[in-house]
Amino acid sequence: MNEILDNLTEVYEIPNLNEVEKFIAQTPDLNSILEDAPIYIDKIFGEDNNKILEIHSDPEAEWDELFLIIQTPYSPQENIMLEKKLFDSWFVNISNRINNKFNFIAESV
Repeated sequence: MNEILDNLTEVYEIPNLNEVEKFIAQTPDLNSILEDAPIYIDKIFGEDNNKILEIHSDPEAEWDELFLIIQTPYSPQENIMLEKKLFDSWFVNISNRINNKFNFIAESV
């Protein structure tokens, strides 16, 4: 495991580490994005959240995407409002660097 992935595993739950590592290696811009993401997420959602990285794929459509799942104690309605805030303050600024290879969603737990 490389140093970048070591740092990511301190912040994110990564159920399928090998798959995520391979994906990040193919999309190098994700390294710095994933290093910065917790700053923006914690500012909007507070620090009481879990961050999970998963690969979502559709073999028939031939696409893969890294998903950041933000698990929160908030209601679905609150999560939608917070997602919009996160999108407007952070995600919109990185969208040109991710080439439809990265997305996020907040989920109530």
